[in-house]
Amino acid sequence: KQKEIRQVDEKWVDTLLNNPKIVGTKGKLGRNNAIYTLSLAYYASGIDQDECFDVMDEFNSNLKMPLKNQDVVRTVKSAYSGRFPGANKEKVLILLENWGSESLSEDQLFTQKFNGWYKHKKDRSERKRSHVGEWKADILEYLEAQCYRYRPEIELTKSELQAAVQYQDKPIPKRSLDKALNELKAEGKIYVEVKAGRGGGLVVATRKALIRTVIVVNQHVKKAYKNAIRTFFKEAAILTKMLETPETGKKIGLFGEQTNLWDTG
Repeated sequence: KQKEIRQVDEKWVDTLLNNPKIVGTKGKLGRNNAIYTLSLAYYASGIDQDECFDVMDEFNSNLKMPLKNQDVVRTVKSAYSGRFPGANKEKVLILLENWGSESLSEDQLFTQKFNGWYKHKKDRSERKRSHVGEWKADILEYLEAQCYRYRPEIELTKSELQAAVQYQDKPIPKRSLDKALNELKAEGKIYVEVKAGRGGGLVVATRKALIRTVIVVNQHVKKAYKNAIRTFFKEAAILTKMLETPETGKKIGLFGEQTNLWDTG
């Protein structure tokens, strides 16, 4: 029977676990990354999360400058989230190089000959460009912060929106903004109306803000609010229709009909 190949059986795992000098240094992979990478190796090897935590807790306790217990718990839990299927060889080599293991060759550190290494996508902070999905999340976060309880729509120009949505002090590129807005509209997560002419711009509301306002507005302002939605957002007619649902008869009501809209992303 062929021997089972496990990342945790590699020499580099013991090399890192037995190095108490690893610390946290700005711009250098340190304690958190070591625990995360080691935990990924345990995860890929099918080892129980509790057992992994016991090993990482002991490793952390032996460090000259250990992390707080909650940081170790959070890091192990993140490694076992399933986001990555195992440790990344590139990160392993950087950790080994940073913390005094240059004397060991790759053949000594990686004794099992297999192609089970996993290439992890770079974090956003490590990339020059953000993905459209990340910009979409930024746009939704900004709009949610601007949408008031009784006035979920906001008016602004596209330039103002572009300047407001930033990551690391850099505004969203115009092409990324257009693409993100079009995708969010197609997904039904935002409603956008273009106001033409001088002094024009955009009227924007998130689906989440519209639903929230429909629920909380007082009965005597619902008619006016319903008309406002129809005026600004023709696509939002389904929300105004929910207001007209009879309270008697089928006990569906506003909450029942909107259930499928609550996954607002």
